[in-house]
Amino acid sequence: MPHVPQEERRPQLVAAAIRVIAREGVARATTRRIAEEAGCSGTGPPPSRGCRPPSSSSRPGRSGRRTSARRPITVK
Repeated sequence: MPHVPQEERRPQLVAAAIRVIAREGVARATTRRIAEEAGCSGTGPPPSRGCRPPSSSSRPGRSGRRTSARRPITVK
C-alpha cells in the first residue's frame, strides 16, 4: 500500500473506528481492529534494529501492582 498523507488517513481511521464500534461495541474496538477495518494494518516499515518487539502492554514490565513495599504514612 502506498503512503497516504495524514490529512487523508485520519478521516479514514475515524470512519473505520465508528464502523468497528457500531458493529462490535466500544470494548472490542481495539487499535488493531480499527486499523484492519481501515486497511492499514501491517503496512508500516519493519522495526529498525534495536527496537523492542511489540508487547501486550504499552509499558513493558509494568503489571499495575506495586512491586516494592512502601512505608505507611503516619500523621502526628
